[in-house]
Amino acid sequence: MRNLFLFLLLLPLTNFAQVNHVPNGSFETYTTCPTMYGQVGNCQSWSNYSAASPDYYNVCYTGIQVGVPTNWNGYQVPAHGSAYMGLVTYNGTPNFREYITAAITPLQKGGRYEVSMSVSLADVSDQGTFAPSILLFDNGANFVNTTNDISQIPQITFVAAGKIMDQTNWTRVSEYFVADSNYDNIVIGNFLPDATTPRQPFAVNGSDAYYLLDSVVIKLAPRIQILQTDTLVCGGDSISVSYAIELGAPFTSSSVFSLELSNATGSFAAPTVIASIAGSSTSGSMKGFVPFNTPAGNGYRVRIRVSNPFDESVASSKNIRVKTISVTASSNSPACQHSTLSLTASSIAGATYTWAGPASFSSTLQNPSIASVQPVNAGAYTVRASSGGCTSAPQTVNVVVTPAPGIKAYVSPNDTICLGSTATFVAFPTIPNASATFQWYLNGVPVPSAASATYTAAGLNSGDEVHCILTTSGTCTGSGPGPSTDTFNMTVLPIVTVPQVDISANPGLNVNPGTLVTFTANTLHGGTTPKYQWYKNSVLQTGAIYATWATSGLSFGDMVHVDIISEDPCAQNKNASDTVWMQFPAGIAKGDKQLLTLYPNPNTGSFTIAGIESATANVQIINTLGQVVYNGTLYPANGAIRVDTQLARGIYMVRIEAAGNTMTMRLNIDW
Repeated sequence: MRNLFLFLLLLPLTNFAQVNHVPNGSFETYTTCPTMYGQVGNCQSWSNYSAASPDYYNVCYTGIQVGVPTNWNGYQVPAHGSAYMGLVTYNGTPNFREYITAAITPLQKGGRYEVSMSVSLADVSDQGTFAPSILLFDNGANFVNTTNDISQIPQITFVAAGKIMDQTNWTRVSEYFVADSNYDNIVIGNFLPDATTPRQPFAVNGSDAYYLLDSVVIKLAPRIQILQTDTLVCGGDSISVSYAIELGAPFTSSSVFSLELSNATGSFAAPTVIASIAGSSTSGSMKGFVPFNTPAGNGYRVRIRVSNPFDESVASSKNIRVKTISVTASSNSPACQHSTLSLTASSIAGATYTWAGPASFSSTLQNPSIASVQPVNAGAYTVRASSGGCTSAPQTVNVVVTPAPGIKAYVSPNDTICLGSTATFVAFPTIPNASATFQWYLNGVPVPSAASATYTAAGLNSGDEVHCILTTSGTCTGSGPGPSTDTFNMTVLPIVTVPQVDISANPGLNVNPGTLVTFTANTLHGGTTPKYQWYKNSVLQTGAIYATWATSGLSFGDMVHVDIISEDPCAQNKNASDTVWMQFPAGIAKGDKQLLTLYPNPNTGSFTIAGIESATANVQIINTLGQVVYNGTLYPANGAIRVDTQLARGIYMVRIEAAGNTMTMRLNIDW
């Protein structure tokens, strides 16, 4: 196998099936049958290039001058077909030359071409030269008014073939040529003057060299060749193509190899590029993808087209069969919400189906459906069909789901109200509809006169249920009762007159200085989230806004106070407070001896303080808000003073200043 591969690389790549860029290269087709010398212009696409008169020979003429095979210059059958040309390459008249020209299919710059033609030395010649040369040009004049040699340098000279001396047979001359321009014209003749024209006379005084020309061909000589390709593919599938590159081919990584697919008849008039890769100077393979929409057919071919430099392989030698399968998709869109959405795929014998769509929809049924379709099911649904190893291109159908009329509602202030309060229910359609009507229901019974979007209810009880039904007309309304709101389950709370709060202290109020005391506000009717604020000696404690507050900076007689604001929606009074004092015992002692005593305690506002040893005593009574409600200087009699007040019922602090000392005691007025 390796030797065979090397053999393929060493062989020149064939020109088979490449296009001849020379029109009417065998001169078969004519506009008018020639009847005499110099009528090159009668041959379609060809004309004289100079003022001299080359000749056109064709079997259509039955006379002697320009007939075939016998004519004025001897006898010769065509190398191909039924015609040929004749022209002088050397003549007794100094530097006399004849040329023929034609417009050709433009060459591709960088492409390598094989240029060839058949030549035969005419019988009238008495010497021979090299075969006529070929000059290629673009955008130049197509006629030169001279009969002498034209001073141009032809690209193809056929020098390697030597002097053509055979007057009996045709000689096929050929050269390879890399186009350095997009040439679109050809001129054939001898471009050398007499002095430099190599000649070989038959006689000492030979003077004429006249050559017959036939089958002029310029074909791309590809440096890349397709070796093997798949011969059966499905539309949408890949196709593998292996290729060989001629040794020495000037391809590099900047070259681009494009794999082209013909039409179903093998024509590359409008090829489809199915793959492109960066080029290289080594053989390899390409993988292309046949489009889903490629028509089925048995005559497809592929070729590889190269850019930078230009090249083009011969089309694959074997026909490629392309199988395709196509499917169509439809639905009953637009579908009303809650209806059944039906998806339909065209029937294909023996096919399987795969559907995919919104909301993770998938199905292997040919014609699936979705019951009680919802707006979330709207969108693009795609189906593929598979049969005989081929899968179709995806086909998509767009589905619209028309929303059914709906209704929503809210209640103000909310579904929990206070006893005796009213609740306002408001309903609104999810889709505006001028014909919308409403009916409110209380515990499943229609409420008379509650037939508008708003319903205000009084006298509700806990457990009552309220909802509304909407009736509309138009698209997707259906029949029977319309949509309903959610049901509001009402909660009715009792009225709370006054919230309450009571402070407890842990480990207690009668503690040693410096002890950490945690105060807790025990709240009744404060709602779920009452607000708190703690005070010490009437000074707001920053950050003390929770149900508990702890501190260790307390002294005997310090007052601790808390305010609450109830969050109970049914509380008539939102505020409550409580105050406690850091307590001494009921009297003040010195060692084991008690100094002061307050009695009775509790009392009705009048009480006695005993054990005062000084001549005077200043007495202050302070309420739980830290306000001084009594202030007086009293004079003890027998070490006791009597205090009479009209204070309200409550807890107070009594501060006594006597003999340079300050003492505090708790007072409880209860009458």
